[in-house]
Amino acid sequence: MKAFFLSAFLFLTTSTSLFAAGGGGDDLAAVKLTPADYRREVKACDKLLERNPRNGQAFRRRADAEVKLKDFKEAIADYTKAVQLKAVDADVFYNRGMAFIQTKNYKRAILDFNQALKLRPDDAGALYARGVARVMNFEYKTAIIDFNKALIFDEKMADAYEYRGIAYASLDQHEEACRDLTRAVELNPTAAKSQRQYCKSCKDCDDVATAK
Repeated sequence: MKAFFLSAFLFLTTSTSLFAAGGGGDDLAAVKLTPADYRREVKACDKLLERNPRNGQAFRRRADAEVKLKDFKEAIADYTKAVQLKAVDADVFYNRGMAFIQTKNYKRAILDFNQALKLRPDDAGALYARGVARVMNFEYKTAIIDFNKALIFDEKMADAYEYRGIAYASLDQHEEACRDLTRAVELNPTAAKSQRQYCKSCKDCDDVATAK
């Protein structure tokens, strides 16, 4: 098995779009907002919490805004308060898991995705995100299982093919890695960067990557 140190760039380039607009954050997802809008949302929630420190919905709304501002540690703290105050559903666990990934706390992220999937078992995005957290935590075999399940629900999820290919490459399963990375490139040409990095012994992969 290879020693594998994956840069988070693949996941981080798209991860903010994967955050669910849980509960009170629906209005934030309805239109394209600016950082200034999210800062105003944080201040509005601050005022709500001054009046009622046990307003769980205000904590989760503030956390949703903090995610958009990339204040991930603050978001984790606020999602945790929302959980404690029972203002919780699958989105809260999913979003907190995503924030844990951003802070490189992959074990905690996995636990949160477990909770999200208990509440929403057919969530391809949560399966994919848990797979990513497991790859980051060097749990390649269980990551592959997550990507397999995610692809059952969404067979065209390019990122799942890409990360499953990387997991296979890390286990020295080169044929499977090349197959997945080739499929990832077909669905999303930007995956060619991973293909070139992790699949160096397959002529077909080289041809596809060069063409892209």
